[in-house]
Amino acid sequence: MANGPARSTARGGEIYVGNEFRDFFHLLDVLCANQFEGEPFEPKLLEQIEENFYRGAPPNWLNFYISEQAKESGIIKRDGYNRLVQEIREKKKQPGISTVKLFHQPGCGGTTLAMQVLWGLRKSFRCAEVLTRSPLDIANVADAVIDLYTAGSSGHQNTVLLLVNDEQILENLQDSIMEKIAERKIVTHMPVVIFLSCIRKVSIVQNDNVALKGVLTDTEKQKFDEKKEELSLKHEDDNYGDLEDRMEPFSHLITFQQDKRSGKKVSMAHPMIAQRCTEMLAEAAVEPNNAVNLHAVRVRVFRELQTPKMNLAVRKPKKKKDRHQMKQIMSATETAYGTLNVKVSGFDMTVVEHYSQYIHNLCNRFGIKVAECYALPTKSTEVMLMQEQGTKMYVDSILKTHSRVVQLSSLNAALCPVFMEVILKNQPEGVQLSMKEHTEADYHARFKARPELEGLMAQIGQ
Repeated sequence: MANGPARSTARGGEIYVGNEFRDFFHLLDVLCANQFEGEPFEPKLLEQIEENFYRGAPPNWLNFYISEQAKESGIIKRDGYNRLVQEIREKKKQPGISTVKLFHQPGCGGTTLAMQVLWGLRKSFRCAEVLTRSPLDIANVADAVIDLYTAGSSGHQNTVLLLVNDEQILENLQDSIMEKIAERKIVTHMPVVIFLSCIRKVSIVQNDNVALKGVLTDTEKQKFDEKKEELSLKHEDDNYGDLEDRMEPFSHLITFQQDKRSGKKVSMAHPMIAQRCTEMLAEAAVEPNNAVNLHAVRVRVFRELQTPKMNLAVRKPKKKKDRHQMKQIMSATETAYGTLNVKVSGFDMTVVEHYSQYIHNLCNRFGIKVAECYALPTKSTEVMLMQEQGTKMYVDSILKTHSRVVQLSSLNAALCPVFMEVILKNQPEGVQLSMKEHTEADYHARFKARPELEGLMAQIGQ
């Protein structure tokens, strides 16, 4: 985004706007038409992000950018992708606010598919995802959606494609947006917003909406098999390195060597092992460059070496994990603060979580080093009421306070006022914000107190 964030127009063009949506960072995740274009990325970072995604990490917009720029096949488009895109394009031809629903079972890629649709339509719509699930923020979300629609002059407006992951706020959000349209007296020939409602259901009843189930179709199976083979070939060297690490307990039996003329070699210390490996290679019909079958043989060899029948190696005892150690507290200098804790707390866990994420992302943009982010134990407060007649008290409600801490390191003293001004302006309602120097007591506050266990340990010590 060399020229700044761009918004798509109804005529297929783009307009460049400023950062007028910075006040809504905790409400909407706005996807620019030129997202990530022209931005430099380290290849190792992109590889790590891609690897994390295929290992099960939640998707983010950068995953789709990497997929789009890749020479190989990118993220697989499920069978419902084209239908969703077609339905959304048809809805744009109709006046008024409309909704396209995507039903999906947990863990089958529904969120990924919905985000993939937004990424594919970012040049035709103004795409955004609703981050908050609090009913208190619905009016603010509606304002943000209207502002996103009207960004630019009257001739450059465009429909907002809004991803909503919470079905409970959808109806109220629709009503609120319609009220805002009436208040601002917006007259338009195209819909202001189209909702893409991503609905999570354990059991899905067949209907006219797009449904994504845990069972793959034959076409999807073929695509996933091809992708699996592609990833196996791409990370062949990584698998080889992983195998060396896993074979370390058997280093006196199997050694890995590097030869300039013939490449990598595996030497067996016993003919029985070599014979068994040869038999496995023959059974799998491994070709010289068939990395998929070769990797399967490696796994089988590793498993057989671990069986008691061969009794060729003694396993090393697993090392016990060390307890979490307190990091050294940095002291302040003349130009920078030491270790600071930015604490966010409130009763709505979703708002607290998103606001802490916003602070973390803001630190990354400002170049502020974030040492770590963590959650504090949830505190429960009982609200007691007294009976109208009598002196007995009873519990009326229990309030749970959720807290998140973003720990900063070496914050520049000149940058601190600007940083504080930005996060205070974007502080959501009902969320408390504080900043203080990190102490040893703050470290111990991260862990839940266990008085019963501590009492027993004290008795044992006596």
